[in-house]
Amino acid sequence: MDSRNNPAEVKSSYSRAPVHDTSAGFARELVETVDDAGQDDTNERGKKIISRHKTLGLIAATILAFSIISIAFGQEDAVSAVHATIQKIDSAGKIIVVKTDDGVDHSLHFLGSTAVHAGDDAGAAAKDSWHGLKEGSEVVVHYTKSGTEETAVEIDKVGAGGLTTTEGTVKEIDRGGKKLVVASGDGTEATFRLTGNAVKETGAGIGKGSEVTVFYFGKAGKKVAHFLGTSSSGPS
Repeated sequence: MDSRNNPAEVKSSYSRAPVHDTSAGFARELVETVDDAGQDDTNERGKKIISRHKTLGLIAATILAFSIISIAFGQEDAVSAVHATIQKIDSAGKIIVVKTDDGVDHSLHFLGSTAVHAGDDAGAAAKDSWHGLKEGSEVVVHYTKSGTEETAVEIDKVGAGGLTTTEGTVKEIDRGGKKLVVASGDGTEATFRLTGNAVKETGAGIGKGSEVTVFYFGKAGKKVAHFLGTSSSGPS
């Protein structure tokens, strides 16, 4: 018998067909369409329903993707830095406590991925130090914050074997090109390459004409700035 002339058979065959969409609303709408129409009309209306749900799914997926990207960029940009003195190192608990120049304590977690630039290899470091750092060491700490928890991304020792400092006036700063030019009091100029963290941490408040302290490493004739602060951020 031709199923097109027998609505009962149409209803039965479509009702038994598996519905792969996980949406209960979609399944119900498709079955109700089959119940109320012949096969030709059903096929056309069914295609429209499927197309509409696919479109909605694509929109939802696109929104989710943009949300994930936004979150990722937000996390990437949330890097801060402070000039401080180490108060305590708990290598077993993976916590380092530092006090900033303005007297604020930070208790930071460190990870296996935390970069430490201290001028000493771990094996050659003194027994009372951690990667060449110890209580009383002057450092610049780059960190992220999630809620109340702070995590060290990079710890740079200041002084012998570590970062060198210089003060001056910003003559040029190109964040996109990661370039900084600073003029000292005697008129001489020094050019630095900015690290990615230094670019992120250098806010709009620092620009041409700003008085800054540059914390940098000098290697192979090149100067790499890891942190920029106001002149008061330098060593006392």
